[in-house]
This record gives sequence, C-alpha cells and structure tokens, in this order.
Amino acid sequence: MIKALYFGSFNPLHIGHMAIANYVLEFAGADRLVFVVTPASRFKAGDTELLEANATERLVALKSAVCGSGLDIEVSDIEFSMPSPYYTVNTVEEFVKREPDTEFVIVMGADNLSLFNKWYRYEDIMSMAGIWVYPRLGYDLHTISERYGDVVRILDAPIIEVSSTMIREAEAAGRNMSAFRYRGNH
Repeated sequence: MIKALYFGSFNPLHIGHMAIANYVLEFAGADRLVFVVTPASRFKAGDTELLEANATERLVALKSAVCGSGLDIEVSDIEFSMPSPYYTVNTVEEFVKREPDTEFVIVMGADNLSLFNKWYRYEDIMSMAGIWVYPRLGYDLHTISERYGDVVRILDAPIIEVSSTMIREAEAAGRNMSAFRYRGNH
C-alpha cells in the first residue's frame, strides 16, 4: 500500500488542496492520502500563535470537508500529540513505526522542494519516504529535483495557483472567496 502524506496547516482547506489530493489518488498511484494537520508551522512564524489557537478548529473543519469526497482520504492529528517544534522527520518516523509495512510518500509543492535541503534531517526523510512534487509557477522542477535523485517524483499535475494565504488576505480585504474554499459535498 502506498500512503501519501500531505502536510499543512490547511488554513483554510481550498480547491487547490483537494485537486492535488484527487490527482495523487486517481492519477499518481497512491492508495490512500493522509492530510497531516500541523498545529503550527516553523515556516509561518508570524502565524504561529493564530495557528495554534485554531488548530482543533482547522482539524474538525478538514475532517468535515473531506468526508463524502469519494476519495480515500484520512485526516491525521498525529502532530497534536507530538512535542513542538513539529519536524516532518519526527512525524514520518512515527507513521513508519505505526505502519511498518506501508510505503510512504510525502506530497509537496515545488516551492517546498526548492527549500527541502534546509529541512531538519531531510536526508532521513528521504530514507523513509518518497517525495512526490506537484508543479508551481516559477520553479524549474527538473533542475531542483536533480540534487535529490530518484527519491523525487515530479507529478504531471495541473498547476493551480490558489493558496490559503491568498484566501485569508482577500477575505480580510472584504472579498468573497467562497468559490476558492473547499467545504465538501455534503
């Protein structure tokens, strides 16, 4: 079984997240996708307190949105019981410990791959899980991925330029972003 781990704050979950999840399950060959909700992100330093304050709310909203999606998705709160800071390597180690017979891959965007060599113990992550990368405008994925070898698989997924930050900023400015948020099919 191939289980794809899709890490993020999902603040909010949007149509881009779900399009990537759909692609990974229907076209890339994953058997199951796990949204791994992080209580806080080291890469979003200005939002840390806000993320921690609404972590449970984000988790519940994500579970509600993906139920009934028709996709083989689960939502994990594994990091909620782990000590901060939330390093990907520690989370992947925990998944591998719990499910030693499962093949894990991490789903990330080209923007994250461009910084992957700066992640804590990134070599250990690559020894435990494959890296599946979806394209983003402005990133030469083939050049970036060369430094990591065969562990990286570039997905031929459509580019969807929407982000949670874009949605939050537009809503703060009074714009209606309801078509970009993913709220589920129920």
